[in-house]
Amino acid sequence: MIKISAMDRITFKDFGYAEVFVFKNFLITQIAEGIVVGEGHVRYLKMFIEKTYGSNPMVYLSNRVNSYSVNPLVYHHFPEIPNLLGIGVVAYSPLTIQNIRIEKKFSKVPFQAFDKIEQAVIWSDYLVTAHIKKHLV
Repeated sequence: MIKISAMDRITFKDFGYAEVFVFKNFLITQIAEGIVVGEGHVRYLKMFIEKTYGSNPMVYLSNRVNSYSVNPLVYHHFPEIPNLLGIGVVAYSPLTIQNIRIEKKFSKVPFQAFDKIEQAVIWSDYLVTAHIKKHLV
């Protein structure tokens, strides 16, 4: 029997300011160069998650292939997404890693940095599986 991985099922959405790759238990965003991520972006993301995932548990992954800024105050809004189990960020430069360390301090949702997207996907699978097992007991 062939096991289908989480990476096999994908839907692509273009938000204009970001490319979004939607999977069963997580989504990956690639924010466009030069964007300043603010509260409006998080509100739009929240609506998209509600519409796409309903109440199903999921993880938000950011693949930071481009240079952009994040207002760290946006992280105060992520707990408003009740089925969001975690935020993973894939960093490719020392400056991005420094920014992530600062952003992490503002997040009340589990927040993890990675240097490979595959690691972030494994982490998201772990979070969702652990959540499902916990709520089955």
